[in-house]
Amino acid sequence: MAKFRFLFILLFTISFSLKGQDLDSLLLKAYSYYSDYNYEESIRFADEAILLAKKEGNESGMLIGEFYKTFSVQERDPTQSDTEIIERMIIQMDSLGLRLEQARAHNFLANTYARFGDIEKAVENHQAAMDIYESTGNLTGVSSSHSNLSLLYYDQHDYEEAFYHARKALEMDLSLGNPENIQSSYNNLAIIFEHTGPLDSAIYYHKFSLEYAKEDENPYSIGLALSNLGNNYANKGDLKLAEETLLEALRIRDSLGYSRGLAYTHNRLANLYQKTNQLSKAKYHADKSLEHAQKAREVKVLRMAYERLQEVAEKMGDYRAELAYLKEATLLKDSILNESNTKSITQMMLNYEFEKKQILDSIKNEQEKRERDLIFNERLELERSRKIIFMISGLFLFLLVVGLFLRYQFIKQSKEVLTKEKDRSDKLLLNILPSEVAEELKAKGSSDARDFDQVTVIFTDFADFTKKPSISAQKNLSKN
Repeated sequence: MAKFRFLFILLFTISFSLKGQDLDSLLLKAYSYYSDYNYEESIRFADEAILLAKKEGNESGMLIGEFYKTFSVQERDPTQSDTEIIERMIIQMDSLGLRLEQARAHNFLANTYARFGDIEKAVENHQAAMDIYESTGNLTGVSSSHSNLSLLYYDQHDYEEAFYHARKALEMDLSLGNPENIQSSYNNLAIIFEHTGPLDSAIYYHKFSLEYAKEDENPYSIGLALSNLGNNYANKGDLKLAEETLLEALRIRDSLGYSRGLAYTHNRLANLYQKTNQLSKAKYHADKSLEHAQKAREVKVLRMAYERLQEVAEKMGDYRAELAYLKEATLLKDSILNESNTKSITQMMLNYEFEKKQILDSIKNEQEKRERDLIFNERLELERSRKIIFMISGLFLFLLVVGLFLRYQFIKQSKEVLTKEKDRSDKLLLNILPSEVAEELKAKGSSDARDFDQVTVIFTDFADFTKKPSISAQKNLSKN
């Protein structure tokens, strides 16, 4: 998907460099670059779109350009986050009938509220976006909203709701066939399994996520999948593979400069080195995790960084630092996860889902069954593979034994033939030579000259032998 987006943008750049760019193409590129986390380019094209829209007197184009620019400015620097600006834009979009942009604005607003711990408003905005997508038949948007809600509930440790939305998103994405969205849905499902178990299921789905990320040639998604896989390997105890995978994820994420992702990967490396008692490395990566978390300015990421620093300080015996990090982590945790937030979310979702619950429950049950079948089939296939390997190994061993037996028989028979021929040769030598000469020939391969005082010479003629013409005489006769 990423490579197609790049080619699409490249074609636009080449074609419109010659004959000028229209407003729609500028807005498309502004959003595409924003989606690829290239905020500088997104802002540049959004500014060009705003100027062109003003020139054309296009109110909708001006609003969308300002909206995409605001997106990128606030994502580039979270300290610039301003929810009131986005809320005013949503009202303007509604009056102009810009439904797609309105849904995107609600999703952006939801992510901003979630970043700063206002979970109730985050859920409200994700639901508002989903309502718009459903009313306009935008299935990709509906799927995206389910994914966002899944992550939101996951952060609140409400794994039942998180599973429901993750499965719903995956079901829709598989039917739509978008590799980027499928990768994201597999990733969401996998990280929930990390906390509910079994861990093998988390690894199983993260591997699927990595496959689709590579198919999409999206470095951001590849880095995410590798970071999650590395964390799973560490939790399973395969520390060498975990280190290799996490360092590869760090290399990719560092090349992208994405602070939030770097905070997570450094944090996981700190945890890994802590397990192996490499405390200087653990402290280095824990500090880097906090550094990038402060740049990302996301509450839950900061809390995660402080918690890791607390653990490392405890293991290093630095109790003063441990207490300071614990206080910071506790304050941040209280701002994210509290009873009033949980109750508000639960009540709101009960109201929203009341009319749909029966249908959705049946979908959920079917998805759970499909997932169980998928895992069962995977294990069954693994068992079949083992049986096939066992059978092939047995057949190979049998053929090897048969081959060795036949070789043994061949060698045995060859030895018997050689023995017979040797005996025959020995007897022939004894018939025509004195025994001592024959023995010397067999031992040395040659015989010394000897003098014999008395010898017997016998002349014999086979019957009629001398009467037969020689071979050369026969040839001469045939010529005549």
